[in-house]
Amino acid sequence: MKIKGTLTILFYSLGLLLYGQNTMHFESFSTSEGLGHSHLFTIAADINGLIWIGSWDGLSSYDGYKFANYRTAKTNPGLAGSNVISVIEPDSLGYIWFGTEGAGMSVFHPDADTFINYQSQGPEGKILLDNNVVSICHLGDKVWIGTSGGLSILDRQSDSISNYTLKKSGLTGQLTSIVKVGNSQAVIATPEGFARVMLKEEQLVLSTVHLNATSKTE
Repeated sequence: MKIKGTLTILFYSLGLLLYGQNTMHFESFSTSEGLGHSHLFTIAADINGLIWIGSWDGLSSYDGYKFANYRTAKTNPGLAGSNVISVIEPDSLGYIWFGTEGAGMSVFHPDADTFINYQSQGPEGKILLDNNVVSICHLGDKVWIGTSGGLSILDRQSDSISNYTLKKSGLTGQLTSIVKVGNSQAVIATPEGFARVMLKEEQLVLSTVHLNATSKTE
């Protein structure tokens, strides 16, 4: 979803105990305050409280005082070659994972100020199904990556990627969303429906598939 205009951050805090009420404070930001671009696609907060914003023109972070902006080309040569950030998913270790339109997935290491990129072209065992990344989900030491071509799963221990298509289940390869369910399962969505899936001995197992208001058990 694209949001055009300013970024409004909602601060929710306890009001005066005397009144026992809650108060809400709104603060708006635009490119005038340092936001990288006014066309926004996604927003997330990391474990340190930084707010990360994906836009039509790169990645921005906000620490409560100022913005830092990350773009491709000269300013950040290690960043994947697309400034259109479609999804952001920080992890529990402080790394910022984000997907792009047309340039795959990147991981930002804040401490080292460096990027690692994963794309549909590259070394064997490290290739995504497609460079359009629409969803990212962390399950244990695996990173599930939803693309326009199917599901890619990155093993963080070996830094290797396995790719899966969903055509046998009646779902097309195009994923639109991935949601974590428990510690080992996820629900994946496509234009045709959704399915509950898990990895078992490196094989993708679909337990329930919902297609056009019907469901079946694999």
